[in-house]
Amino acid sequence: MHLAYLGNFAPEQSTENHLAWAMRRLKHNVTTLQEGAPRSLPQGAELFAWTTTKHLAAQMGEANQLALLQQAADMGIPSVGIHLDRWRSLRRASDVKSLPFFGVDILATADGGATLWYANQGIKHLWFPPAIHTPNIALGHADPRYACDIAFIGSKTYHPEHRWRSQLIRVLERKKGFRGYGGGFASTIRGRELSNVVASAKVAVGDSCFSADPASSANYWSDRIYEMLGRGAILVHPLIPGLDAHYTQGVHYIGYTAGSVRSLESSVKAALEIANTQGADEWKRRAIQHTLDHHTYTHRIAELLQAL
Repeated sequence: MHLAYLGNFAPEQSTENHLAWAMRRLKHNVTTLQEGAPRSLPQGAELFAWTTTKHLAAQMGEANQLALLQQAADMGIPSVGIHLDRWRSLRRASDVKSLPFFGVDILATADGGATLWYANQGIKHLWFPPAIHTPNIALGHADPRYACDIAFIGSKTYHPEHRWRSQLIRVLERKKGFRGYGGGFASTIRGRELSNVVASAKVAVGDSCFSADPASSANYWSDRIYEMLGRGAILVHPLIPGLDAHYTQGVHYIGYTAGSVRSLESSVKAALEIANTQGADEWKRRAIQHTLDHHTYTHRIAELLQAL
């Protein structure tokens, strides 16, 4: 199939580059279109995929965005929006009614609990759970520069609606041997080097938007769990409704109740105990293998195209 894919391909570790790699891995012909300048679809395209970045779309202009959607319709091919972000229950929810991106025929996002919410706004929604880029699945090498007991990889400053994040970071920052990576911390590390960060930490702690609100978090979590377990982290992660269909608590990760400092403390202690035993290596290998077998973007693109 010939896929025309509009998105941000400038950063090497962008979602768009990972998805385009997966499309090609599945033997599809992919024409990438860099968002941010006027574009048109190539002749022979059989599907128009779009992952938007708001400021780049604005640089294109609304008229060109709408023209691309109309061109896809005139060519008789479906337009599919693919995104790992969520809009439901956040301040940016109003974007759904104003941005051309949401005019695609089918919207596939990581917010598996939002299908009815989108349907009420006239949008056909499919669940597109996050995953990991296959080449990033690797057990890294411990590096003294990154050595720590507890690592958090993610944004320190986050959506204000998700109040647990700031409390979580305050608790972790009080712990001896803690290091954070991501927005608001000293550095952000991606790609294969992130595997070395994970290998240098005894345990990693994760979080996801609205993790402390089961009603709002069901079937939504960030790509962090795949990015961490695919690199062999001994991961402490919130218990989220639906996540057990992807990973098993106590087998692949150590769960905690988001919003409960006591639960967090208990799970971090349990994870550190695992990290200090001979069973740690087997724990890491099990997480990596399960991720490789079930949760790469190649899996996700194959599932999405089959659903279409």
